[in-house]
Amino acid sequence: MIFGTHNSATGGQLLWWLRPLAWVINPTSKCQDRTIQEQLQDGVKVFNLQVAYIGGKWRFSHGLA
Repeated sequence: MIFGTHNSATGGQLLWWLRPLAWVINPTSKCQDRTIQEQLQDGVKVFNLQVAYIGGKWRFSHGLA
């Protein structure tokens, strides 16, 4: 069996301007509690990574979060 995670990067920290909304974003958009590195250490082999171009940089995202 190969383990994978959905929206794998959502265990990271929210962008600074979204942090005050964490109370609504985390329960609805945060699919992981662990970082990518922690998931690798747990044996995860397949990652679903969604990216967006925000503020001139490529960032992991899940909708606004």
